[in-house]
Amino acid sequence: MSSISNYNKISHDGKHYKTEFTLSKTPVYIANSLRRSFSSMVPTVTFDDTYFDDINSRSIRIHKNTSALHNEFLSHRISLTPINCENTNLLTETVFNKDGTRSFQFARGNDKLIFRLNKKNNQAMSQFRDKLGLINVKTSDFEIENYNGEILPTDDFFKPDVFTNDHILLDKLKQDLGNEDGGEEIIIDCVPQINMGRFSTKNDPTGTVTYEMVVDDSRVDSVFEQKKLYLNTERVKKGLPEFSDDEVTQLRTSFDLLDKDRVIQTDQNGNPNIFKISVESIGFLNPDLIINDGLGMLIISLKDIQNSFTFDPQTYKFTNNNKIEMNLIDSTNVNTGWIIKVINENHTVGNLLSNVIRNIWCDEGTFLDYPALKMAAYKMHHPTIEEIEFMLIPKEMSKSNKIEIINKLYNLDVPIIGQRENHLDTEDEDSVNKLLCALVFQKSISCCIEMLLDIKKTENLRSLQLNFNVKDDDEWMLKNTHISGYFNNDSIPLSNIYNIKSILNIDKQVEVVPAEVTSHGYSPEEPLTPPYSSVSPQSPTLQTVDTPPYISASTPPVAPQEQESPAEEESRKQAEGDSETESVSSPGVKESIIPGITQDIFTYNMSELLEGSVKNKKRFDTIIQKLYSIEDAEKLEVSVTDFDSIVEMIKSPDSATNKVPIKGDKLDVNFTKKAHDTDSNKSIYKGIRVDYSKKTIALFTKTITLKKK
Repeated sequence: MSSISNYNKISHDGKHYKTEFTLSKTPVYIANSLRRSFSSMVPTVTFDDTYFDDINSRSIRIHKNTSALHNEFLSHRISLTPINCENTNLLTETVFNKDGTRSFQFARGNDKLIFRLNKKNNQAMSQFRDKLGLINVKTSDFEIENYNGEILPTDDFFKPDVFTNDHILLDKLKQDLGNEDGGEEIIIDCVPQINMGRFSTKNDPTGTVTYEMVVDDSRVDSVFEQKKLYLNTERVKKGLPEFSDDEVTQLRTSFDLLDKDRVIQTDQNGNPNIFKISVESIGFLNPDLIINDGLGMLIISLKDIQNSFTFDPQTYKFTNNNKIEMNLIDSTNVNTGWIIKVINENHTVGNLLSNVIRNIWCDEGTFLDYPALKMAAYKMHHPTIEEIEFMLIPKEMSKSNKIEIINKLYNLDVPIIGQRENHLDTEDEDSVNKLLCALVFQKSISCCIEMLLDIKKTENLRSLQLNFNVKDDDEWMLKNTHISGYFNNDSIPLSNIYNIKSILNIDKQVEVVPAEVTSHGYSPEEPLTPPYSSVSPQSPTLQTVDTPPYISASTPPVAPQEQESPAEEESRKQAEGDSETESVSSPGVKESIIPGITQDIFTYNMSELLEGSVKNKKRFDTIIQKLYSIEDAEKLEVSVTDFDSIVEMIKSPDSATNKVPIKGDKLDVNFTKKAHDTDSNKSIYKGIRVDYSKKTIALFTKTITLKKK
């Protein structure tokens, strides 16, 4: 069983940018596939610089650019900008389609974000000029607007560099010496898109990803002595004296530089099984989430391949979707077997799966169960064409023996016809081989997933959630897992594959519903369509267009639910004769003093605080009193999850855990909203901040500017 140790988070000035760990009891092909998945299979969000004649089809729309950088150069620079994907405003969703493709899209509402750069080196910007009269255009200059017209904090999307503590420089604008208001100007709208590093390197979330085998220090000296003995023997044969002490010292120095790293720790079969892995982030995600998402996507990709087969429970027949092709090996080949072509996959999956097939089904395999195959191999015809072919050649044996293996693989779910009359006896040899190869392929995928889930269950990864939502149903989780029979050696017992949903924490994933937007203080009267008209009145509805095989699945945004005005709310409460509580979901459910929290939930949590300490309860009461004593402030709804997080931090700060890590170390819960005293386009929010890094809670106040109507 794989294990992770020496898990080390490396930071600079308190910012976590690299993670290193040791992966033990793991085959080299799994370690290599993990390394590849970290850089190529993690879905990230950035801008695409692909050019289309129609400006509305572009991700980067340059409306005006008088700077020294031409449009293509500037567009390319912007496309290489990493966006912080831990922001819930960029939360994405994925689902497996029946045709074998997997689509990604933004969660509802998030597909309407617009990133705008609008800057000019004029008189108003003169204070920002350097000694040459230039002003910088950085990622911090982006203005991000959601579909509800609210301006979102730029720092939530673009983090400063870990080492320079500065934002990325995109361009420089010159002043016009003859006209103070005539300097260089850029006006650019950008629409974020989802992609992966395997399709475009700009979506690679890693700076460096390395893995190295671990030196076996206990064997280094003995290996050196063996080498010295061999060289001395050769010298004696040639009539030369043995090495002198000085020569032995020089030989050892050379050995330590050139040969020591080859003396690695291995398993009983002589294969390396301990690796040091390092993952460095460039700003899309923190390294822990890169590791978790890469591992999760590798599991999901294998599951998609497995689910591309559909086996008839009544017969021995099966079908496959467009992701899979099965063809008989060419007649010119001396071997008889089948080729399983998998579309839209590459060496990351190919090398991993082919090694597992060989080790389970071929002679002398590490996990040999039954030598059903004479040979198993794979190839990828071209590095830019994402297609891999697995060649499976059954061993020469009688048809009845092959049928016995097939029935064994079906485990207890042998098709009904197979139980009553073994109709496979009437099938030709090629058909029996085809079914055998398909079932061997299925069982091998289950074993791959099982070993990867073992890694996910290790202490440092088990609680991490994927940074994207998996919308596949329970049928997708369990499909074809009944093909689990074994023969002589159940060296990879299957148990994790029946619990994919819970092990990957899919059952705990964050759901973002646009209806919640108004509860955080956004004006319900704001338009629901993207506010592009200020620059480009013909901007179309945004679509998530991803590089094949990931396709868009357009879902129209759900309009926020209407909220009552304070006057309407008070009038209704008086009519109901209840000024303190109101119906939340049904006439029998009463709300507490905190909107969104029922009286039962509130009472239960207050009793929890009292169990810990009376001081905890008094502290909470004092905080709520301060929040709700603000004159003319509107109370906002608080979710049960956020309320529980606040109570947990007050009661047990040392054991409080971040249940939504993609939101970062700080959780801001808005309690009240009040109009700004002097600016009608601004609102003042007050609430409670749960700080998981400092293990404290505190009151916060922030001012948010809404879109002008």
